[in-house]
Amino acid sequence: MVQTTRNDPLESSEHLHAVAQAVLAGQRAEQARQAAGVARRLAADSVQAAVESLGLSAVSQDRTAQAFEDSADRGGRRSAFLRAHAAEHRRFAEEDRRMAQELRRRGRNWLAAQARLDRWTSES
Repeated sequence: MVQTTRNDPLESSEHLHAVAQAVLAGQRAEQARQAAGVARRLAADSVQAAVESLGLSAVSQDRTAQAFEDSADRGGRRSAFLRAHAAEHRRFAEEDRRMAQELRRRGRNWLAAQARLDRWTSES
């Protein structure tokens, strides 16, 4: 409880106002910290969804390449074109896998950095 002197009610009022402002600032800081945590979780979920999407894209590109290779195996004058097209889709699939792997790696690094930041801010 705030102790006041009988002669200075203004000082008591200013002190109470300062304490109230400090409490409100603390509440706002906690809300911001919680919002940042939610944003980090959403970002991590988004990265994971992108990795999964790239994985599905790679599978789709592989299937497309296989379909062109199967068509080329049946022969005909367009087999060279079909094989070239299949090779292009294999490259797309490989690029999707590479991007997924890189995104996964960067996502892990980002999450580790966020964990260090959380530990640092909780120790402060």
